[in-house]
Amino acid sequence: MPAQGGHSLRVCKDSAQLTSLSCMFCNLAGPLPVFLGSLPSLQSLKLSGNNLSGKIPVSFKGGMSLQNLWLNDQNGGGLSGTIDVVTTMDSVNVLWLHGNQFTGTIPESIGNLTVLRDLNLNSNQLVGFVPDSLAKMSLQHLDLNNNQLMGPIPKFKATEVSYTSNAFCQSTPGVPCAPEVMALLEFLGSLNYPSRLVSSWTGNNPCLWLGLACDPDNKVNSIALPNHNLSGSLSPSVAKLGSLFQVKLAGNNIIGPIPDNWTSLTSLKTLDLSANNISPPLPKFSGTVNVVISGNPLFNGGSPSNPTPFARQQSIIREFRYSAQQFPITKQRHRFQSHEFFWNNKTQNVCFSCSYSPCCRCCSYCYSGNSSIHLLLQEEERYLPGSKFPRHSSKRSIRFRQHS
Repeated sequence: MPAQGGHSLRVCKDSAQLTSLSCMFCNLAGPLPVFLGSLPSLQSLKLSGNNLSGKIPVSFKGGMSLQNLWLNDQNGGGLSGTIDVVTTMDSVNVLWLHGNQFTGTIPESIGNLTVLRDLNLNSNQLVGFVPDSLAKMSLQHLDLNNNQLMGPIPKFKATEVSYTSNAFCQSTPGVPCAPEVMALLEFLGSLNYPSRLVSSWTGNNPCLWLGLACDPDNKVNSIALPNHNLSGSLSPSVAKLGSLFQVKLAGNNIIGPIPDNWTSLTSLKTLDLSANNISPPLPKFSGTVNVVISGNPLFNGGSPSNPTPFARQQSIIREFRYSAQQFPITKQRHRFQSHEFFWNNKTQNVCFSCSYSPCCRCCSYCYSGNSSIHLLLQEEERYLPGSKFPRHSSKRSIRFRQHS
């Protein structure tokens, strides 16, 4: 049985004079014990190759007297969350975090670790730009391989550096990205780097990226990402995309105001931000721009926690649309021909209809949008001319959680 990290290390809890703790490949499991961040004399902590999980505790903030921290190569998924806490450990000399599931960006504050000489972030899920402060650090060894870092590759000051298997726009250090690429990556950052877009938005040609389209001059003229579960806010960097004629971001979870400088997009004809949580005021766009902001509670006297009826309707419908992709197909010859969801104003219900091909049909049902939604699918399988398949009918009841 794996030893629980907190229990097996608890004997060290009151060891005020403890300077070094090494328990590598000790079969430790569970979260990193909080008390380890409160040991005032601890200079070396080596817990590589265990089964630790969860975030680095806030108690590690400031880093005590830690000079060596090895948390690398945890099994079973490993440690997660951001690496913000470790950037406060100003006495750390060696920092090994590779082989985990750390997410988010590399903070600019990493440059505050002035005595750091060895930093290994290999094989995590870090995103965004490499901060200038990291590029300027006089490290002996820096490993950024196998992440999702984006933008240009800086000219590193480190003696030994590696950065393969990332999403950089160029392959040569110091070569900048195309201006539109930089603007779009800033836009992506304001949306908290959604994983689906991060995996698609690579290289230096945005015309190939998911949700984008370009004009004959290879200028981005369309951003169409409705119902992509996007969060975060809208970036002023979009105003640098002078050829945009449409921005469609309906049905997401975007908050905050529309940047004022978006009104400078002279080619813009459609701006659809319906069914989000956009907040006033609405910038003054040209009369030629069709601005759609219905379903944003703050524009209609509501609040994000108490959405207007329209926003609630759209949220339920979005959930049904997403769930349609999850229906199990019981036989290879069964496939969806169509599916449709709509809001019945009279009954205040969400209705569903679909059809199968070639031998099945699915009846339509309506259910009210309570805290959960039940969808009853009735399938009828019939003989086809020459078919050997028997007659069969079945019913399925599927529960979906409502997202407000």
